[in-house]
Amino acid sequence: AISVLIRAGMSTPSLRLAATKGIDISGAGHWSIAMVHGVCIVFVWHPLPHIIFNQSCSGYFRWVPVVKLLEGLLWAALFSRLQADQRGIAACSGIFFGALPYFTFWAIWVFVAQVDGTIGQHTNCVPDVLGVFLWGPLILLMSWLGVDLCMACPRLGPMLVRLFLRSSSGLVGGQGQERLPGKAVHCAGPVAGTNIESSDSSDSYEA
Repeated sequence: AISVLIRAGMSTPSLRLAATKGIDISGAGHWSIAMVHGVCIVFVWHPLPHIIFNQSCSGYFRWVPVVKLLEGLLWAALFSRLQADQRGIAACSGIFFGALPYFTFWAIWVFVAQVDGTIGQHTNCVPDVLGVFLWGPLILLMSWLGVDLCMACPRLGPMLVRLFLRSSSGLVGGQGQERLPGKAVHCAGPVAGTNIESSDSSDSYEA
């Protein structure tokens, strides 16, 4: 039980708050490098050919794929600066609110255009616009809010935190956790009266 609490990062205030709401926080320090790569592929590498070969919006909206690329770089920079107990929710929000919906919509959009015979140089414009104005800002907002501010949102916040922390734990199969820095915690329950102290360590993750 003690090792579970240490891996879960119970020594951080934001996770203690989530735990008081009955949320399973065992996935807070868990994230997969594949999840981060997935977000970067969609928001950084994918818009590059759209910019270079003018395969997205034209005219006054040629800047759309550039902004999408900048949003991806901003998310990656934000993720790299997050504390260990915030990276699980950031990685999951990047996948579920960004990479997956964008790629799914883009694949369907291109497939329909191919079937209809309307596919052309600027077919990627509509998916890129949605990425810039919907999915990109959404993953940036969720990653910036983190556990603390998400928990402060009535009803929806705790539900999202519960979903993301559970998904984070499940996606990496309980491995690749980060040991979260913090101070000793006085734990109740089966280990009542036990002081648990987690130590600083470098990030670890599952490839």
